[in-house]
Amino acid sequence: MMSADWGRDQVELAAEAGADVVLLIGPASIASVSAAVAAARRLGVALTLDAPPEHVNPSWLRDMERTGIDGFVVTTNIDLGIGGNHPLATARTIRTCSRLPVAVSGGFSTADDALTSSDDWDIAIVGRSVADAVAPADMARQLTTMVRKIHIEERL
Repeated sequence: MMSADWGRDQVELAAEAGADVVLLIGPASIASVSAAVAAARRLGVALTLDAPPEHVNPSWLRDMERTGIDGFVVTTNIDLGIGGNHPLATARTIRTCSRLPVAVSGGFSTADDALTSSDDWDIAIVGRSVADAVAPADMARQLTTMVRKIHIEERL
């Protein structure tokens, strides 16, 4: 779930429902993010923050890091479709200003050369390529294999 306000309450609801990670939407105020961070620490869940491209600049990133978030997430609206705003450009901007983990979502598939050639992300979020696949379990395995291969090659 994503929320722009009531950060603390949203984290509590998610943690009580079994969440390990909560995503707070990027336009949230510093007060909401700070309250969400406090709840996340108290409840032992990670708190990530959506990073909308129009907000991503060094000052905003520093302010959000100071709240104590655990990472940034660059989401791509599923209704924009594949080929819309690609998240890797925003992830690259975050990477230049922050050492926090960066997750990206954006219609990735096993044929996505941009994803496999970028080191600007730590977590790839996939959904549509699995949900729309004829054999979702097979697609999930292929994507997992691809991501593991990328990270193994990085270590070599």
